[in-house]
Amino acid sequence: MSLLGDIAFLEESTLDGSWEKIISNVSPIVKSCDLAIANLETPLTSKTKTSVCKGMHLKSDSRTCNILQALGVEYVSLANNHIFDFGFSSLRDTTDTLSSRGIKYFGLSGSNEIVVDNEISIHGFCCYSTNAAGMSKKEGDGLVVPLTRENVELALEQDARRGLLSILCFHWGDEYSHYPNARQIKFVEEIT
Repeated sequence: MSLLGDIAFLEESTLDGSWEKIISNVSPIVKSCDLAIANLETPLTSKTKTSVCKGMHLKSDSRTCNILQALGVEYVSLANNHIFDFGFSSLRDTTDTLSSRGIKYFGLSGSNEIVVDNEISIHGFCCYSTNAAGMSKKEGDGLVVPLTRENVELALEQDARRGLLSILCFHWGDEYSHYPNARQIKFVEEIT
């Protein structure tokens, strides 16, 4: 199993072909795995008008799927703080593009779970501290699933009832820090 972190290819030169060299060392490793999951940290859109106030807005285009497929990534989490940088229509662009390329996505309410081979359930969650747009405490189709104890416990309970192994993809952390904070450590200890 390969669990990849944030993926966002932003440079046009990278998307035009230099990515093959960039991923050449890691691609064989990821492709050798039975399951490859990544966090798609960017909407796939041509939109140029941002919809949220933040220091950095990320976006890419459909060529990112070429890179994901070359890596062997079949599943991506959209539960992150950049997926709504260019609004709800850019999210639709992203999900349409992923679907057309056969890449499954999760991490949005209404589509937060993917079951693989009737054995593994994959869920995505984003914490509030990342300043994510498109996230709400209320359930609503197409919103980023918040990382709350209640949401995680519900997913784990449902998986346990069905006899499924749970993979939980958390998008969280403090910006520019390489280590989890005390709250995050305590949260993981409490749910494991």
